[in-house]
Amino acid sequence: MSIFKKTCLLTVLFAICVYSEGYSKQSEQPIRKLQFEISQSTKWHYKNPELYDPKPQYVAIASIKYATTEIGSRSNALAAMFNGFISKEQQQFNDKYYYITGILPPDIKYPKDGMPICVHGVTEKDTKTMVELLINWEDEKSHMKLENAKNALEELRKNKSELEQKIPELAKESNDLAIELQGLKQITQYQKLEDAQESIREFNKILQLVNIEIVGVKAKLDMIKQQSEKIQKEENKYSEDSANHLFQMRLTQEIELAGALSRKKAAQSALSTASKFVTITEKSEKTTKTLKEKQNMLSCIPDSIAMRERQLTDMKSTEFQLMDNTIMIYPVVFDYSDSH
Repeated sequence: MSIFKKTCLLTVLFAICVYSEGYSKQSEQPIRKLQFEISQSTKWHYKNPELYDPKPQYVAIASIKYATTEIGSRSNALAAMFNGFISKEQQQFNDKYYYITGILPPDIKYPKDGMPICVHGVTEKDTKTMVELLINWEDEKSHMKLENAKNALEELRKNKSELEQKIPELAKESNDLAIELQGLKQITQYQKLEDAQESIREFNKILQLVNIEIVGVKAKLDMIKQQSEKIQKEENKYSEDSANHLFQMRLTQEIELAGALSRKKAAQSALSTASKFVTITEKSEKTTKTLKEKQNMLSCIPDSIAMRERQLTDMKSTEFQLMDNTIMIYPVVFDYSDSH
């Protein structure tokens, strides 16, 4: 896979991650006001009542579109959401039976628009509570999904703006480094990074040896100085030739020291030149690489933005809808005659 394709893929994956993780910055979610109406004429008929313990007493029907709740569900997520808000009897019913269904009995008409979602409760309060929690859950998920998509799109547009500002800066820096590097190639022996790196290794070895040499020469000079001072204190014990000999030894070592210090200075200067060539070369290569990556990212972003805009449009057209805020609740009657 080419660097360009990898960069585009990373850009898209980043947008997907931003969408999936979500953001804390979200717009106000409208609070839905539900109304409940208990049917006085139509009942919900349950067959085989002996199979149910506890027994349901009410079934609420909401007409919805684009819900994520699985019909015929005993979802752990829903059970956790209901926990603490419903009675123990309702919890027992939910653990044992399908408390969310989607099929209506013959005497109850299907909604003209949307699909029915039926919530079975053991008390009127439990039934209303579960409907409210369920609708609120769907609203929140739909709202979060839409807000995350908006934030992902906003983040892509922000990245595009930042890249459009950063790329010219990187281009100038890359060009300046290229000019500086070309100048170094003209005034030094180096044309390739590897040559300068090899020189650095060699000059470090030279400096190590020269430093050892300098230490040795200085030790000799210290010894000569001590001997000279001893001769001066005890002139009658030493001949003039001894003093002259020490003088010649000191002169020889001082010449050696001056030569070693000169070699050290030259090696340090050469090392500095090689190090500068390496630093500028590596910085130039890194800046050029970063520039190409940013350019590739910028070239991918328009497609990613277009994709996000299409997804956002699709989400708006398929976000959760409650077709009627008035929820009908049907009392349950048990058909004991059908159980024998």
